[in-house]
Amino acid sequence: MPDTGEEDDKVYLTIETNDLKLLSDYTGLNFNECLELDCYTYKLLLKDAFIYQMRQTNEGQEYLENC
Repeated sequence: MPDTGEEDDKVYLTIETNDLKLLSDYTGLNFNECLELDCYTYKLLLKDAFIYQMRQTNEGQEYLENC
C-alpha cells in the first residue's frame, strides 16, 4: 500500500493477535487451544509469558525491576 504520509495509513500494520502469539510461543499451544483456556489460566499464562520474554534482555530485566 502506498504511503500518503497520514497516520491512518498505518492501521493495516496493527497486530490483533499479539497476545495469542506470545502465549502460543510460551506454552506450545496453538491459537485455538489458547482460546479454549479459562480466563484465569489464560491471563496467568499470558503474564508468565510476558515476564519470561522480558527477562531475556537486560533492558527487559530493568523494566521488570522498575515495575
